[in-house]
Parts: sequence; structure tokens; C-alpha cells
Amino acid sequence: MGERPSSNAQATQPPLAKRTWELNTPSAGSIDKEMSDDSLSKRLVARLGGALAAAAGLAVLVGLPLLSEPGPRRWVLAGTGTIAFVGSVVTWHLPWERWSTSASLWLAPIGFLLVAISDIAALPEMPFMYSIFYLAIFGWIGLGHRQFASLKMAVPATIAYLSPLVVAPAEVEQPLILSASWSFLLPICLTIGESLSWISGRLRKAEIRDLGRMAGMAELLEASSALARLDDAESLAPAVAAMA
Repeated sequence: MGERPSSNAQATQPPLAKRTWELNTPSAGSIDKEMSDDSLSKRLVARLGGALAAAAGLAVLVGLPLLSEPGPRRWVLAGTGTIAFVGSVVTWHLPWERWSTSASLWLAPIGFLLVAISDIAALPEMPFMYSIFYLAIFGWIGLGHRQFASLKMAVPATIAYLSPLVVAPAEVEQPLILSASWSFLLPICLTIGESLSWISGRLRKAEIRDLGRMAGMAELLEASSALARLDDAESLAPAVAAMA
């Protein structure tokens, strides 16, 4: 028959329950980090807006050769494209986590302003070329902000889109078509924005519930691990009372 392990060897090994819990218990700090780095964080939403601004700026710069003649208009477009691209770099490094969720919403009116300036500078060659940028901005608003945020941006977007009629009416060859196009484009933008906002809101709620369950499970496992470390029954009751 084999020799039984000595009492000293048994004393040096922790209880099986203790070893099992220590291997499988996630730390509460890792759960907190997951909750702070959620998939729709304020920083990620702002950086996504910056990425869209960079893409729009590059698109404007690439479209400069489409203008029929070089001149001040090209310089204006080059300026708006450069501002959008440089602004995206600044947006990427701002401390968005320190500010409120609605802080990044101010990027939308700035985007509308740059689009309006580019649209006016591109007249009369490309009167409706920049409409796609409004769809992109409203899509970003819906993805990263709460419901009805798109509705709040309807007025600034309307002013930006119709600004050529006020700033450069002589350059607008078909003002009625420009106005009518916005009556079709605005409902589409609002529908896209509010639909994405509703979906992203449900995703946020589901994520918060899942992370809350994970945090509760981590606390339960840590408490179980702490109880498994107790060697005597006398200290068990005070420990359970302290965890309650």
C-alpha cells in the first residue's frame, strides 16, 4: 500500500474549494473596466464623428478637380476640407469621458456649417452634391445620442441646407427644386436618426443589464472565495454577517 501524505504536506496545500474559486473568480476591477469601456462610450461616439469628418474632408479635397475653373471657390473648398480633417484629429484626442453625453452633439452644427459653406462654394456646378453629408451626420446622431436628438438638429440642418438661397441666390439655378429636395431629404434624415437612436438605446440598456449581472456574479464569486479561505466555523458567521 502507498504511503499516506504527511500532515505537514496536507497543511501546505490550500483547500480544494479555495483553489477552485481562486482560479475562476474574475476581479471586480476588470468588470468595472468593461463597464467604463462599453461599446457605445462617449469617447467612441465622438471619435466616430471625428472619423466621419475626416472622411468628408478628404472627399471634399478629392472633389476639387471637379470644379470647372480654378479660383477662390477652390480655396474655400480646400479650406473647409482641411478644417474638417484637422478637426477630426482634435476630436480624436479630446477628453470626452469627462464631459456629458450631449457634449459631442455640438459636432453636428459645426458639420452643418462646413457642409453649407462647401455647398455654396460649389455652386452652380454641384448644387446637390453635399446632400449625402446630411444623411451621414444624422446617422451619426442617431447612433451615438439619445432619442429626439435628431429632432433638435432639424432646425440647424434646415438653415444650413437652404442657406444658398439667402447667401448666394443668384448662383442657385433652380431654387424651387432646392427647397423641394429638402422636403424629401429632411424626413429621411430624421427617420434614419431616430431609428438608429431607438436601436442604440436598446443596445445600451441590454449592455448595462449584462454588465450589471457580470458585476453581481463577480461579487458573489469573490464572497464565496473569501468564505472558502476560512478554516474555522467560529469565524464563518461574522464573515457572512459582514457580507450581508
